[in-house]
Amino acid sequence: MLSKVKVSLSGELKKKYGISSFPVSKGDIVKIRSGSRKGEGGKVDSVDHRHGTVIIDGITLNTADNKQKGMPIDHSNLMITRMDFSNPERLEKVKEKASRKNIVVEEEPEPVEAEPEPAIEPSGEESAPAVAGESMEEEPELSKETLPEASEEEEKDDQ
Repeated sequence: MLSKVKVSLSGELKKKYGISSFPVSKGDIVKIRSGSRKGEGGKVDSVDHRHGTVIIDGITLNTADNKQKGMPIDHSNLMITRMDFSNPERLEKVKEKASRKNIVVEEEPEPVEAEPEPAIEPSGEESAPAVAGESMEEEPELSKETLPEASEEEEKDDQ
């Protein structure tokens, strides 16, 4: 029988939900608490229930044939910093556990990844997006007329 891989919650989440640990699932944001990768973190890519390890996006190992694979990290070395509530059953489980300690959990809206807004030029006019390979502003060509004149001392040094 495979057991759920429980991971401790960050201090902020402990206060918010009144629970100290919760099963980790794909999509959670975790941080590594100990080991060679301490302080790093990312989104959970997969959970191995048999071995109690978690694979995190961006944390990789180099194999002997110079390929990269996900580094399995033991669940005891992790801390959940943000929970993924895309599964409604998971949110209900958190609410149930929080209600045992008389804590009311408000539903969190699904985080929407905002697209970067286009920069507005100081003149207030918006410019058309640049085509790949073309620059937004053309650099002025340098000529003798636009270059600052050399001082007399520099001219003497050149001779």
